[in-house]
Amino acid sequence: MYDIAVVGIGPAGANFLRLVDTERYSVAAIDKKAMDGSGGYRKPCGGLLAPDAQRALAKLNLSLPGDVIASPQIFYVKTIDLDSEITKNYQRFYINIDRQKFDVWMMSMIPQSVDVFERAMVRSIREEDGVYRIEVCRGGEVQVIEAKHVIGADGANGIVSRCFFGKTERNLRLSVQEWYEMSNREPVFSCVFDSENCDSYSWFLSKNRSFVFGGAYEIDGASQSFANLKEKLEGHGICLDSPVRREACLVYRLRTPSDFCVGGGSVLMIGEAAGFVSPSSYEGISGALDSSCLLSEVFNDSDEDVLRRYRRTTRGMRRKYTVKIVKSRILNNNLLRKLIMKSGVQSLEIAKQRETGGSSEGLADLTLYNK
Repeated sequence: MYDIAVVGIGPAGANFLRLVDTERYSVAAIDKKAMDGSGGYRKPCGGLLAPDAQRALAKLNLSLPGDVIASPQIFYVKTIDLDSEITKNYQRFYINIDRQKFDVWMMSMIPQSVDVFERAMVRSIREEDGVYRIEVCRGGEVQVIEAKHVIGADGANGIVSRCFFGKTERNLRLSVQEWYEMSNREPVFSCVFDSENCDSYSWFLSKNRSFVFGGAYEIDGASQSFANLKEKLEGHGICLDSPVRREACLVYRLRTPSDFCVGGGSVLMIGEAAGFVSPSSYEGISGALDSSCLLSEVFNDSDEDVLRRYRRTTRGMRRKYTVKIVKSRILNNNLLRKLIMKSGVQSLEIAKQRETGGSSEGLADLTLYNK
């Protein structure tokens, strides 16, 4: 029997495994994908490290290896409001990364003392007399892993949440993302507001000779909303034809402070599974790193009364994300967003380019011509 079993080895799970004292605790980790990143699925993530994520990496004394960084690095975001037909540019400091390589890099730091069950599907988890029995299917064979503590690091609608806490559909969105070949266009990062099809925003992003378009939509009718938005953008000169790859998964939409779930009993939740994800941008790497670091510190101090102490140490995080809830409500209010963008506060004027003979303010400058 293990002291700790971690379900999910994304950034949250991998960071916890890297930091928890594996000489003190026997630890198992379970994930659908292999340690080289193959198998499982590709998370439909824009792949940008926001300032909060950069700060979290700095606190952990981690520096990105070169092969994780994607090209180009873009220093502003073009914000397009299809409701008000206003477009503004704002300076932002994100690091463009290859998300799959980032995850593999995080997994590479898991100590060899951790027993990793890769390419494994968790079928059920149940508690019997203080012991958690995790039924795992791997390579067609079923085995049971027993543990004193279970760490849910398996995302928005993972099996740990479903078995012990549940997630209402009102808190879930379907993230859909498509990849296109990109030719003869300038690098760009844009977010698009369109309340008719999306209650947050969608994104455009140049990444390693590709162009990514994605967003998070209500589950019912998500594919239609995605298609509707693409069609609407075509009317503004943005052509999104012939995707080379399509990705989708459920993501968590934080709506109220009561939506946080840090655990119950000896089941602890970290990262997106706990609700630590931005309600406006769905940025979750910073929450994954911060929450997993806090939980590892709690365990490294003592395995007594873990849940109470973890709740206490995450108060600051929950307050921060509560502020983000307020911010998201402002950004997603059509009138307030229109007033903010119309005011031009903190916006940038982009210099005209001689090659194009015009301003980069117009929507047509984002037109894609696929090979």
